[in-house]
Amino acid sequence: MKKNLLNSGQSLIELLVALTLIMLVVVAVVGLAAVSIKTSYFAKRETTAKRYAEEAMEWLREQKKSNWTDFLFAKSTTTGQKYCFNSLSWPSVGACTTTFGGIYKREATLSRSSDNKNVTVTVVVSWSDSSGTHETKLVSVFTAPD
Repeated sequence: MKKNLLNSGQSLIELLVALTLIMLVVVAVVGLAAVSIKTSYFAKRETTAKRYAEEAMEWLREQKKSNWTDFLFAKSTTTGQKYCFNSLSWPSVGACTTTFGGIYKREATLSRSSDNKNVTVTVVVSWSDSSGTHETKLVSVFTAPD
């Protein structure tokens, strides 16, 4: 009878150890899944931001082709003129105060060279999430069309 009492306690300890190990594995799997989902959302937002930046850069390239003189002298400055491009039209001057697409801010800075031969265009698309503020940037130098 004494032998059975000792064995029954040992089985309880084995059960607790097994349950603890199972819980550790479950917590690890759930943690990995959470990291994977977060990484996936970031990649999706980054891809969207890159697309928005490319879209603005192409629109600005077309504006340059359609009227180089206006683009060079009216839209850019030697110190850099900043525009908020929530839509693809010439917006008011300045940094973005609102977002588009839910979370994005798209700004472009047009800096004319001192010799008036080219314009450096920098497009920055930024967004914020639980990890902080992120941005993607494109830089291109536009010269007079042929």
